[in-house]
Amino acid sequence: MAVSKQQKADILAGLVAQFKDAKSIGFAKTNTLTVAEFAELRTSLREVGATYTLAKKTLIRIAIKEALDIDVDLAELEGQIGVVCSNEDAVAGLGKVNDAVKKTEGEKIEWAACIFEGEYKGLEETKVLAGLPSKETLL
Repeated sequence: MAVSKQQKADILAGLVAQFKDAKSIGFAKTNTLTVAEFAELRTSLREVGATYTLAKKTLIRIAIKEALDIDVDLAELEGQIGVVCSNEDAVAGLGKVNDAVKKTEGEKIEWAACIFEGEYKGLEETKVLAGLPSKETLL
C-alpha cells in the first residue's frame, strides 16, 4: 500500500518529536522478526521508557537532520531499519534491544549504529554502548 504525502508528513513529525525527546537513538536491522517478537520487544522497551519504531530510511534521515542537525547516511545499511529511542535512561533501551539481538543470535535483529550524546556512533561503538548496564542497575 502506497503512503500518501500527508501520511509521510505525519510520520516525519512523529519521528522528529521522538528524536528531540530521546537521550539516545539506536538503529537496528530487522530481518525476520515475527509480530509476536516485535510485541514482546516493544513491551520490554516500554518498561524502561523507550520506543521502537519502523519507518523508511529516508524519513528517518530527514527527521534526524531536522531534530538534531546530524547528517546520517542510512542508505548504506542493508535491510529494514528500526529506531530505538531511549527517553529516560540513555542505555536502558539499547540494552533491551541488545537482549533481543543476543536471544536471536543476530539472525532476526542486529545493531547497525546509534546516536549517543549527540554523536553518531558506528557498529562497534554501538555494541559496546548497548552492552553497558542501565543506570538503575549501576545505582
